[in-house]
Amino acid sequence: MADTYLIDELVKEDPRKLPLILREAAADPDLQERVLLDIVNYAKDTEFGRAHGFAEIRSADDFKKRVPVTDYEGYRPYVNRMADSGESDVLIPGRTPFFAVTTGTTGKAKYIPDSERGMAVKDIVSVMRQMEMIRMMPGMADVMNAKILIIANTAVYGKTKAGIATGSASGMAANDERLRSAIVPPAEMLSFAEVPLDEMDYLTMLFALAEENILGLSLNNVIHFHNMLKKAEARAEQLINDIKCGTISADISEERKAQLMKYLKPDPERADKLKDIFDETGGFPVEKVWVNFGCVCCWMSGSVGRGVREYRNIFPEKTVFLDWGYGASEGKFNIPDIAGEVDGLPAVFGYYFEFLPLGGVEPLSLSQTENGGVYELIETSYAGFYRYNIHDIVLVTIKDGIRRMRFLCKTSESLPLGDKRLYASELTDIIQAYEDTRNICIRHFECRKADSGIKLSIELGSGDLDMNDFRKFARDELAKKGFRLSEIAVLPDGYRDSLFGTFKANGKTVNQTKLAVFPNDNR
Repeated sequence: MADTYLIDELVKEDPRKLPLILREAAADPDLQERVLLDIVNYAKDTEFGRAHGFAEIRSADDFKKRVPVTDYEGYRPYVNRMADSGESDVLIPGRTPFFAVTTGTTGKAKYIPDSERGMAVKDIVSVMRQMEMIRMMPGMADVMNAKILIIANTAVYGKTKAGIATGSASGMAANDERLRSAIVPPAEMLSFAEVPLDEMDYLTMLFALAEENILGLSLNNVIHFHNMLKKAEARAEQLINDIKCGTISADISEERKAQLMKYLKPDPERADKLKDIFDETGGFPVEKVWVNFGCVCCWMSGSVGRGVREYRNIFPEKTVFLDWGYGASEGKFNIPDIAGEVDGLPAVFGYYFEFLPLGGVEPLSLSQTENGGVYELIETSYAGFYRYNIHDIVLVTIKDGIRRMRFLCKTSESLPLGDKRLYASELTDIIQAYEDTRNICIRHFECRKADSGIKLSIELGSGDLDMNDFRKFARDELAKKGFRLSEIAVLPDGYRDSLFGTFKANGKTVNQTKLAVFPNDNR
């Protein structure tokens, strides 16, 4: 049974068996070293593999002695050659088929290479996440031909100098063949890089509204879905007419329309139902548009996850929320399996994980981590990065003897104050603890240095905020961590959404955007 945990075997499995395999893999104490040795064997004939003696590696200790921990800058020269001239057998066997492009928090573009096997790992993780989502959908076993609305970034942006495709990791994952029959909208839309964002949102909502049997929603940022609903309501007459006539009135090329028309047939009955809903409510309430809807899978950790708190009420009361999982352009690292929890089972079948204690010098293996331990994540993957410090801070917990992992924040998401650092996750925890005990929502917050302390700025959301009470709470909680609160400022209504507008002007969607807790002007 052990070989079925390795990626070459996993890709052959029936998706319905993956939840059980995931749990078996998580409980296998020897799997991580087997995966590492498989990765090393896969890359032994590459330039990097030969330089580091991969052919002679027989254990994790051998690997750690031969390969130093590094970050993207250590790989940039290799990646540049692969992207610009299309060199083969550099970091991975053969020529890379795809580069995920990200600017992260640095603002400087990074090209993350992938391999056929690395892409297979991401696909398996995506399918496992969808299987967990389907497992938790209320009434899923009783509803036939159910659909999931997936909102992902465009899969392909362009090409490198060597003609290799570049794009988003999330878009590529949403294009998995095994998911196509269950998802809305059509996968072809993931290739529409030239279509304006507002028209992409229109197309997504057109296919979503036309489909009556959507049970769940999968996306990064739930704020994006809220905004898409508002846009749909503003163009309700146009959408309803398109559904009635089987037409596409979005401002896109005739070629693109032709690609999509086969998925949209005239449906006067559905159009009349949507018109009645809109006339009655003035909008498209989820519980009326999709009566069987019951699950949202989205980011629930970090600052992005706060959108769930603000917009939970736009979904039916029965809705189950599942974290979409921790990942980055470099990989998809865990699979959440408990509703409402923001941690998940590490993808131990696809990556070799190491954990560097904050302030420490020697990384630990997964089996050496402690319950409640906070670490920097170091990954080794089939995609060509070996002992790669991704500069993410994660929390490891242990439940029923199985280690779980959640993302907290980037190492760069911190504010240096004297000999200490305040991390974004620490400030987020303070804000959310206050919200939970006072039944309010703070729409947005950010933090800057002020004198010898910090200035906290907040945009008010729902509920009545007692500023004196909040000031005392925040001051006391920050003091426990060794920080002094100097000032609290109230931001004007609409401040957060204006930040999203800035990102949109630069070609990003809300789905892609993580707003800074510590804006760059105070570093």
